[in-house]
Amino acid sequence: MKLRFWHAAAISCFCLAGILRAETIAVSDPFADGRRLFEEKKYEEALTKFQKALEYLPHDPTILSWVGAADMQLSRYSEAEQALKEAVERGGTSYKFFELLAASQAHQSKWDAALATVRKYREVGPDDEKKENEEKLRTLEIALHLEKRLECLRREPPDRACADTELDAAWQLKPTDPAQHVSFTQIWMSKGLAEKDPARKAEFYAKAETAARSWVASAAEADRVRARIALGTVLVRQKKFDDAIPVLAEASKVDPSNCAIRLELARAHLGKEDFEQAKAAASGVIDCHADESQGYLLRATAEYGLEDCRSVIKDGAEYVKRSPGKEEPKFVVYCRSVIDSQRAEADRQKQAEDYKKWVRQQLEEGDKAVEESINKKPKHNGKKQDDKDSKPDEKDHRQ
Repeated sequence: MKLRFWHAAAISCFCLAGILRAETIAVSDPFADGRRLFEEKKYEEALTKFQKALEYLPHDPTILSWVGAADMQLSRYSEAEQALKEAVERGGTSYKFFELLAASQAHQSKWDAALATVRKYREVGPDDEKKENEEKLRTLEIALHLEKRLECLRREPPDRACADTELDAAWQLKPTDPAQHVSFTQIWMSKGLAEKDPARKAEFYAKAETAARSWVASAAEADRVRARIALGTVLVRQKKFDDAIPVLAEASKVDPSNCAIRLELARAHLGKEDFEQAKAAASGVIDCHADESQGYLLRATAEYGLEDCRSVIKDGAEYVKRSPGKEEPKFVVYCRSVIDSQRAEADRQKQAEDYKKWVRQQLEEGDKAVEESINKKPKHNGKKQDDKDSKPDEKDHRQ
């Protein structure tokens, strides 16, 4: 962003032709030649002509600004700054002079000097021109604050207080540039994720939501899905699940195979305890990216809500396998204990049933043995008793 912005500021010098005074053009053939050579991108030759023109009008702000513009194109930022500062000091009040001066200072990482240049223009610039260029001026000032913020963070050790001061200063300017909406969304989201204090975290997420909504409103068609994903994500982080789901669903219509959308939808449905929808969204994440550990974790969470501990254990294992150094989530451990308890109970019940079956079998075998004993005919030795009993006593008969 930095190089494109400052390069665009340098190129804008082509517009300087519109502010030339007629008398300057009349007496400055070298100057006219310099402009032509500049437009042909022959910057060294153009610079020579501009310097020649300064011999006729030594302190002319317009010619000095073109000298500065040529130096900028030749990456001679220090020389460009000197020429442009003189142009301003000699009475130049055009926005273009100040924009180029700030750009030359930015290329040298002179953020405070560049911000001072912007403030100076706000003091001396013509009211009509300031009003006309207010949006560009604000965008430039925000960009300078954000660049200085990065410099604060690059210090050893990072100067976070300085970085926060610059971020707040930039935010208070109320950005309107779409690219800056993207930057602010990402910055506030990052700060919200890192913040431990709940109140500060909520503040950062609220600012991220504001930036993301502005991004959605100003995004080009090609970037609208990314903007909606960002907005949906920050809404989920704030537990605004009812707001997040339609935003993400709208993005999904445009890009139905987007894994990031499915991931945030799974989180939003989980937040609403709609476990079936959450499981479906998480399964979609796994379908489009089989190694996405969060997909397995979210699906396991949904399955836990559905009281499907066997599936929880399976997806929990997949999550751990894809997340080196991560411990098994507590709810997965709990499900393992539940399954182990169920197995122990099942084993206990099976043992009880087996014992009852064995007892019944023993009783049945005992009954059978008794029945067989009752029905069994006894064995006798010698003559049959019934023959003896059936014959009358001959002695008695004779009597």
